[in-house]
Amino acid sequence: MIPVLLIAVLLFAAAVSYGIVSRRADRFESPVPLALFRITYGAILFLEVAQMYYYEHLITDPVPWLGGRETHLIYPLWLAVIACLTLGLFTRAMTVANYVIGFVTISGFHDFEYHVDYIITGLNLLLLVTPVSQRLSLDSLRATHAAARAGISLEPPQVSALYRTLFVFVGLGLVYFDSTFWKLASPMWTAGLGVWLPASLPHITWLDMSPFLDREWLAKGLGYLTLIFEMSFIVLMWFRALAVPLTIVGVGLHLGIAAAFPIPWFGLTCAALYLLVLPPSVYTRLGGWRRGRVPTLTLRAAAGNDRVPGSRERAAATSQDEVAGGIVRSSMPGPAKIALGILIGALIVGQAAAIVQSPIGRAAARRLGGPELMVRLATLGRQATRSVWQPFMGVTAHPVFMDFHFQGYNHIVTIVETETGGEDVWLPMFRPSGHAHWMSSGRIWVHWNWRCVASRIQESRLSKCVRLFTEFWLRQQGRGDPIADSTFRILVKRTDVPTAWKAGFLRRQKAREWLDGGVAQWRDGKFEASLRPLETL
Repeated sequence: MIPVLLIAVLLFAAAVSYGIVSRRADRFESPVPLALFRITYGAILFLEVAQMYYYEHLITDPVPWLGGRETHLIYPLWLAVIACLTLGLFTRAMTVANYVIGFVTISGFHDFEYHVDYIITGLNLLLLVTPVSQRLSLDSLRATHAAARAGISLEPPQVSALYRTLFVFVGLGLVYFDSTFWKLASPMWTAGLGVWLPASLPHITWLDMSPFLDREWLAKGLGYLTLIFEMSFIVLMWFRALAVPLTIVGVGLHLGIAAAFPIPWFGLTCAALYLLVLPPSVYTRLGGWRRGRVPTLTLRAAAGNDRVPGSRERAAATSQDEVAGGIVRSSMPGPAKIALGILIGALIVGQAAAIVQSPIGRAAARRLGGPELMVRLATLGRQATRSVWQPFMGVTAHPVFMDFHFQGYNHIVTIVETETGGEDVWLPMFRPSGHAHWMSSGRIWVHWNWRCVASRIQESRLSKCVRLFTEFWLRQQGRGDPIADSTFRILVKRTDVPTAWKAGFLRRQKAREWLDGGVAQWRDGKFEASLRPLETL
């Protein structure tokens, strides 16, 4: 049965990739959207890596500053590479370096990995095969100046529409499509609570969104809108007339995620992809309006370092090409078509391996061949995902903000330092309200919330994390070598886990008092912790 299913998936992937390549490869358009995405994504990735660099000793050392994997020099190097990529300087070499460094770094994360890592890996892979420096780059500026000195007139560059489609299909379409296989089996999402419930827990958010959450029709409407949008995007993305409304909804969704939850780089990265949902004609019109006129579109030949038809060939063929909506129909070289088709097919197969791990995928396998086939498919899919597609291509399952993340998670745990005067200094993890601190975002927030604390607290694991974070805090404050004697208190705030919409729920959780969960001390460079049974408080 499994070989038959594998053949069916391969045939399906081949058919879809052929359809995408045949429809998009020979349509040439302005490279401005790719350039804008390169700049925006590069800036967001720079901030993500800068945060890694700040927390490098926390992330990479088993004990902060006492050595671990020799990765400390890699972050400044990666930041320099990203800066060059963002500016479009030596772009081809920088995309290779960016992918290699990202792979070496991210693949080594375990306790500090989180969902944006796979999106970064996938986008870095796509940057390797797409001409993102044709416009708005130092490389294009250098080429223009070199041509001017040589007395050569370069035509405005054009790139295949397949490149823009590749980012949208892989970075948004497949991700949304996979997530719906989890969400449609979720009582939380199917009841319209997929947005309201996580946003109503203080430790899952860093802003109080009560004005939206306390209106049932709005809170549930946002939940249903998210579910329907993600479920239908992979179909609607092909309709040019829907590009603007899809962008409005998608950008609003992901900027909302960045504003409400402590995963800003995830939300902003997904929002940046919508720069590629909009067709180039939108940017042409915006440029014309900015200059006070509606532009007249003139399509000319392609030029640049990437292998697209040259200016002479394109100039001779322009009169015979079909021009519509800012797109020229010409011809993309066959070997590029084949390579990109294989890449698309491989990504589809990888996403299929992830889908069989979802509740709906497992249920379908059970109906098809019984429990044994279900277990075998889920196991094979998980092994293939973790060993190949996830580390190399960023393709993975997407069970983000699901019921099981919150079931039994009825507590907030944080650390405060008690100074000599008796005044508590809150470590930048949570604020007194229970909301996440702005410095506790991304992988740091994920690590503490779901690796150190989680829905079921294990005192031994929490004690190790308290040591890790307190030592990092002390050394960042210049109180290390040797570590200064200090005392920390562990605070716990009990919360409720809702099963239905309730007005004012978030405010009531924030009003709960903090309870004493134990003490941790550093004395003469040695760490000791005495934690109460936190689950019983």
